[in-house]
Amino acid sequence: MNKLIGCLALAAGLAATANAIAGASDVRLAQNSWYGPSHDYRDERRGDWAFGTFRGRNGANGSEETISIRPDGSAEVRTPGEAPKYGTFAGETLTVGSRISKVQPARGGIVIDGAYYRR
Repeated sequence: MNKLIGCLALAAGLAATANAIAGASDVRLAQNSWYGPSHDYRDERRGDWAFGTFRGRNGANGSEETISIRPDGSAEVRTPGEAPKYGTFAGETLTVGSRISKVQPARGGIVIDGAYYRR
């Protein structure tokens, strides 16, 4: 009986250790991800991280874009060979015409619908 209790305790200890290692690995992966560590920006009063001019590739069609977001909430999207498009930015949402995109900060740039745009 004592051997059985000892084996069960050992198994429980090994399972807890494996879970702790897996959890630490998940944290390490999140901290070392391409976009940097996650952070909840929704509660910040100012969206300073989103102001500026960013360059990247549209995730939907692959075209190069330059996106400017101003502190007054206005936004401009420029694509080579096309007329500029104008819209608005509020919170985490960029709206340009019928295109509504989620914007998040990432390593000195922004991510728009999963595509990275650098400053």
